[in-house]
Amino acid sequence: MNTTPTLEINASVREAAKHLVLADPSFDKPSKVDCILGTDLASLLFGQGTPITLGPNMPIAVSSPFGYILLGAAPVAAFPFRGLPHPPLQLLLP
Repeated sequence: MNTTPTLEINASVREAAKHLVLADPSFDKPSKVDCILGTDLASLLFGQGTPITLGPNMPIAVSSPFGYILLGAAPVAAFPFRGLPHPPLQLLLP
């Protein structure tokens, strides 16, 4: 099974949300998905109050019975280095 988030989330998001009780306290670390909700259930869980804006280029926090859930794009901690592919040696020889 894939992990989410794919990359570790930047610490600035955790700092911006530190005053909230989060549904997933380890939201910023890649891990396996605990549960997938259909739209029929998700629509019942969200919308309990006004979404909280965490700042520019940050996700919003939405209240749920499980705690706050962060929604939207978030900055990542760092991009993993991906080296340039090397051509096969046979292509380099005359």
